[in-house]
Amino acid sequence: MDSSLIRLKAMIWGHSLLGASLLAAYVLVLEKDVRLLPCVLGCWLIWIVALRPLARQASRLTAAARAFAGGLPRWLLGACAVAQLAGLALGWGSHEGWLAVAYLLACITLIVRESISAAMDVPMHRKTWARCMLLAGFGLLHHLLGYFVQIVGSC
Repeated sequence: MDSSLIRLKAMIWGHSLLGASLLAAYVLVLEKDVRLLPCVLGCWLIWIVALRPLARQASRLTAAARAFAGGLPRWLLGACAVAQLAGLALGWGSHEGWLAVAYLLACITLIVRESISAAMDVPMHRKTWARCMLLAGFGLLHHLLGYFVQIVGSC
């Protein structure tokens, strides 16, 4: 795989994670302290402006580099699926809310990453993306259900 494509994909992953984190910060600021909203919106503006260097890097990709999208190794996706099953076997605990937030962050990161890649015509293995979304979505639903059960059980 072309090193410029690897570098660009890594930059898109980092940018997507940062965007998902900013969305979480936005929601927390709206819930806790609205006075911090201009800071978060300023960070969003910087995040949007930082898309330009990514777009420039994507425009420099050759046609040969754009043709390749290998996806994650099957063993890694299998390991994630086994970890999901192990999480089901462990049952619910006091950590459900935080795990639900982590899975939500993962889902949003995957969605933002797919959106940026599609907008910039950067190759992405769609089957791998769909499998990752299924795993993260399943984990999110599992932990949200556990958190809901805890809240209802404490009433």
